[in-house]
Amino acid sequence: MLTGCNSLSQNDLSPEKVIQDAYGNNAYKITFDTNGAEPINDIEYTASYMPTLPTPVKVGYIFSGWYMDENLLTPYSDGMLYLYMSNVTLYAKWEKELIVQDGIYEFEYSLNVVEDSIDAKTNGNTAAIDGFLNDIDKNDIYIEKGGDKILLKFAYDNKTFKKFNNVNAYSISINTNLMGSQIYLNNAIENLAETRRTYFYNINQFVENDLSQSIFFHVVAYDHDADSSVIDVEKTKCEFDLEFRITRFVGLTKGFINPNTELDDGYYQAKKNTDETYKQCQDRGYNVVETSDEYRLNYISFVCDGVSYNGHHIGYKLMFVKDN
Repeated sequence: MLTGCNSLSQNDLSPEKVIQDAYGNNAYKITFDTNGAEPINDIEYTASYMPTLPTPVKVGYIFSGWYMDENLLTPYSDGMLYLYMSNVTLYAKWEKELIVQDGIYEFEYSLNVVEDSIDAKTNGNTAAIDGFLNDIDKNDIYIEKGGDKILLKFAYDNKTFKKFNNVNAYSISINTNLMGSQIYLNNAIENLAETRRTYFYNINQFVENDLSQSIFFHVVAYDHDADSSVIDVEKTKCEFDLEFRITRFVGLTKGFINPNTELDDGYYQAKKNTDETYKQCQDRGYNVVETSDEYRLNYISFVCDGVSYNGHHIGYKLMFVKDN
């Protein structure tokens, strides 16, 4: 006599279903050890509910997944918690963010005045501080890698050509008392015909150590709006420290073409710039390569002698655009 076929035996159930029947709605805790990143709150899971795990963020590092053990030997995978059904701790694994390719790297950052650094002689007059913070070009701060140098670009508008006691309205430097020698000024663009000031700081050692640590600048600022006929502008002077910190590293957003690559056969347009720095040419949108011999332009296949990233150059800065 045939028996009914509409009921499932225990052997016909999926492993998940067997576990769900055994553990019901019992809830268990997942604790996260972020290994140096911001803490993450515990979450719960049950046999019937497996949550999506959060993704931590650590400046200067790439998240490489959650692991079941603190030695980072057993990676977590979907469904693995069915094998535990108990409170567990997951451990974050990180790989150091490497700035390898030449180009521009963007990030989010914070800027804060170090309160106890404000010169007591200001007598509460912080107009110069507010002026400097407003005049920073916050949309033009980024990291640039070229060759063996990693540079932090920092720019601001000096607002005025006027000098107070033979100094600029603003001046900025690295606070070496706090930073030591791990960051230093690589080059500056201070065109006397413009009020914009642009500085490139070498941060090779800083990046190698820890991209998330703070950079401290020392700023001397005058209130450029002060009426010198009414107030002694020297009394508007304020010295203070400015803390700069990367809060989220976005990564490479614009790569530079390798100037050492041999060009394909074809016709090219060349722009000569003998009176500009490499940085000024780059800021004007030119893909810059360099040669010390003008006559090499007669060759169809062109390989540059190399590019210097510091100061003025002897030779020709050339922008090549292949004629299609």
